[in-house]
Amino acid sequence: MNDRFCEFFGYTRDESVGRRLNDLVVPEPMKTEGSALDRRAIAEWEAPLETVRCRKDGTLLDVAIQSVLIRDG
Repeated sequence: MNDRFCEFFGYTRDESVGRRLNDLVVPEPMKTEGSALDRRAIAEWEAPLETVRCRKDGTLLDVAIQSVLIRDG
């Protein structure tokens, strides 16, 4: 987690390092989006998504996510 993530979502580095992003900022109804986004990126190489994420204080945010498949060797 970088400083911008911590500033934006309200978590300290200690609170966020070692935890899954899904557990920190993804609202319960959206927990399955990550798996679907991964599958779509593998099939199509990139997968844009407009959705909602949650700050530590419970504030919901509209976000745009761009998932891109990167193959290594």
